[in-house]
Amino acid sequence: MQLDFHRLTTAAESLLFFSASKTHRYLWVAIDDKLHFTHHAKYIKEQLTSRLNILKTISNSRKGGSTSMLLTFYRALIKTVLTYSAPALLTASPSAITQLDIVQRAALRICLGLPRPTHIALVYVEADEPPIKTELKRSTIKYIIRAATRPHPTPIIQVVQDSLQKDPIIFAPTTWALKAAVIQNDFEIPMIHPPLVQPKPPWLIPPLPFEGIISCDNPKKYDPVATVSSGGLVVKHPALGANGRRFEPRKRSKLFQRLISRLTSSWVADHVKWRCRLH
Repeated sequence: MQLDFHRLTTAAESLLFFSASKTHRYLWVAIDDKLHFTHHAKYIKEQLTSRLNILKTISNSRKGGSTSMLLTFYRALIKTVLTYSAPALLTASPSAITQLDIVQRAALRICLGLPRPTHIALVYVEADEPPIKTELKRSTIKYIIRAATRPHPTPIIQVVQDSLQKDPIIFAPTTWALKAAVIQNDFEIPMIHPPLVQPKPPWLIPPLPFEGIISCDNPKKYDPVATVSSGGLVVKHPALGANGRRFEPRKRSKLFQRLISRLTSSWVADHVKWRCRLH
């Protein structure tokens, strides 16, 4: 790409150059354009090769550390690099994984003090460490289980579930989702996704069911009984229907003030519509 910021310049002189890159490093993981992570496997091999010198220095010293201490250094310096991006290495090429196996076995031989012709199985058994391929599957299974048991479905799990519906004969397991789907199917990992419950809006929340009885403070002259429920407020007086007796306006307003003050102090009536009826 050539950019020229001078409007009078006629010749196309190259001022800025943008070089294309097929890889990008994000959170210490080298992501390539095809998501094969082969370049990341090579980068890990370079890091592990430089860290092998630390183990050689500790083991070759006159007062060298014990086997347990060297294995502790191995788990802190080398295994952490391998397991950090283990799920991403699921789509790496077999040759790249083989190179990582060679570096791992070299580190374990240094820790155990074994010669180079030692059998591979004996190295893994003595160190009590799994191979790289087994570690990749174990880390992927842990990641799938952690993502599958979340309360809300994640996008990566939805992609894996969609990959399970594809025919393995037509779709070769080359992508991460297809390989993860194969691992999930082999180990029968359940997908636990409880249904998402949306909260109700405030206008659809029903009123609180309650019922109480409120009486007047002066039972001799007035003995009204107010029945309060979630449907409304009903005030009853035995003398009103039979003798035709009515409350005076001043006394009736005081009674309503007492009733409303007691109701508002006892319950929260923001979402309740009160209906008052006199009988």
